[in-house]
Amino acid sequence: MESATAFLLILFFTIPLFIIKLFKHNHSPKKSKKPRLPPGPKPWPIVGNIPEMLANKPIFRWMQNIMNDLNTEIACIRLGNIHVILVTSPSIAHEFLMKQDAIFASRPLNWS
Repeated sequence: MESATAFLLILFFTIPLFIIKLFKHNHSPKKSKKPRLPPGPKPWPIVGNIPEMLANKPIFRWMQNIMNDLNTEIACIRLGNIHVILVTSPSIAHEFLMKQDAIFASRPLNWS
C-alpha cells in the first residue's frame, strides 16, 4: 500500500513539471549563441565539404566557383569540423589581417 501512495505522489508532482517544461520549451524564443557565418555550400554531416572539394580539382578553381555562384566576396566552407572562411575582396582581407589580428594572434603556437 505504501508503494502505491509513493508512486501516486511521485506521479502527482512530476507530471506538472514535465508539462511546464514542455510549454516553456515550445514558447520561448531560441537565441543562438553561435556567431553567424558567411554563406557557403551545404556541408555533409560529418565530413563537411571535403568530398566536393576532392571531386572538383583544382581546388582553388572549385573555391572560386563557389564564390562566383554565391555572388559574394566572403564565403564559408566546412572541412570536417573546421569552418574555413574564403575571402576574395582586398578590403575584407585587410580587415581580417590588420584590424582583427589580435584574435588570430592569440592562437597557441602549435596551431600554426
